[in-house]
Amino acid sequence: MSLVSLPTWVTQPHSHPDDSSVMLGVGYWPLLITGTAPGYFRAGALQAAARDLLRLQWLLTLVTARTWQRGTQPCLMEADGHTDAFTAQWLDRMTAWSLREQFPAPDAIELALPHWLPAAWDKSVASRRCSNALNAYGHAFGYFTEEATSDAGARFAAVIEAVTGTRTPSQAEKTAADHLLNAAAPDTLTESEATKAAKDILMYALRSETVHTGQLHGPESLGGMPLGMFSADGDPSYVHHMTTGVLQHLCRDILIQSLGGPINDPSAILQGLDGIREGWMSIGPPLPV
Repeated sequence: MSLVSLPTWVTQPHSHPDDSSVMLGVGYWPLLITGTAPGYFRAGALQAAARDLLRLQWLLTLVTARTWQRGTQPCLMEADGHTDAFTAQWLDRMTAWSLREQFPAPDAIELALPHWLPAAWDKSVASRRCSNALNAYGHAFGYFTEEATSDAGARFAAVIEAVTGTRTPSQAEKTAADHLLNAAAPDTLTESEATKAAKDILMYALRSETVHTGQLHGPESLGGMPLGMFSADGDPSYVHHMTTGVLQHLCRDILIQSLGGPINDPSAILQGLDGIREGWMSIGPPLPV
């Protein structure tokens, strides 16, 4: 596949996740992706292309810690077809609902993708565990950014379970604790501290309630009502949301390492957890850089 950045700023209205009558403005620089897909017939080739495009979407989400979405499903182009005509037609449809006046184009910033991304692609194809973990992370990240943190938390936990090849909470917690110990600087984290941190971050008791009884714990349990920044007696929904943000950091680091990427220092993860334990209130869980 080839990725080409289009020099056209696209703006569109987007339905609010909790109130479809409210429209939010979004803007982005689109990417044009072209390539080939195997298949003996048209439908099979399109399905193969859709799977590859989704894999690319999840990998970009993983390495950038930002949501990537498809502007259109894969479409077949003949060997002598021209991408310029397709691009012009697509942009014409997208700009029909343009919010350009409300959302002027920002300065473009070059996006540098990590050198280990091609190898991560190959490993995600070759390893079913890594492929499943990548799918779980991509879907979980979408839930998390829409503040559906109960479902996001369950899917993030599935990332660690998929990488480990286990369905038991104890083994998943051990995998998370081992990662924290191995990634931390020498003599900065004890085994008992790592075990306690992994248990607190994964929140398996709450995961079980969500998966098996349907109970909600995050902001979606309040119907999307904004969470308060300050609370004298603590806010369980807010705490769950913040802890899920820490879990998202941990799952991302574990998955990146599993796909052949670097081992990231977990100090930010541990600091975020300490802040939640001590009752710090902030605007929201930070996204990794």
